Amino acid sequence: MESRLDTNYTYMDKNENISKLIIIDKDSIAEIVQDAVNIAFEKYFAQSSELGKSNPPITDDLTDVKGIAEYTHYSVSTVYTYVQQKKIPFYRQRNSRKLLFSKKEVLDWIKTNRSGTMEEKSAEARSIKIKTNHK
Repeated sequence: MESRLDTNYTYMDKNENISKLIIIDKDSIAEIVQDAVNIAFEKYFAQSSELGKSNPPITDDLTDVKGIAEYTHYSVSTVYTYVQQKKIPFYRQRNSRKLLFSKKEVLDWIKTNRSGTMEEKSAEARSIKIKTNHK
């Protein structure tokens, strides 16, 4: 990029700091700004594409927070909340903040929190009532 400089001034402010004042025409300023914006977008999209890549599971059963969120259809923030509340089974790597989850253990955990159907609850209530009537 070649800038067209109209004038180049050197001046000293009241604190005796030497500064340069460069006066550039508006076409050159627009070109400089456009180049800066293009560079910023390129860096942003390069970082975004790297962040968007999901890491493959560590093993067939172990996975990270994003992997377990996809597996359970929970949001990542819900997974972190369950970890903080110690509701969901997880592992923390030694000397690391990285969390790991066993898909099998999480599936078992989900199954233990199963809510019965109305028919199952009614049958259970009848069996409790029958037991109490026989005493």
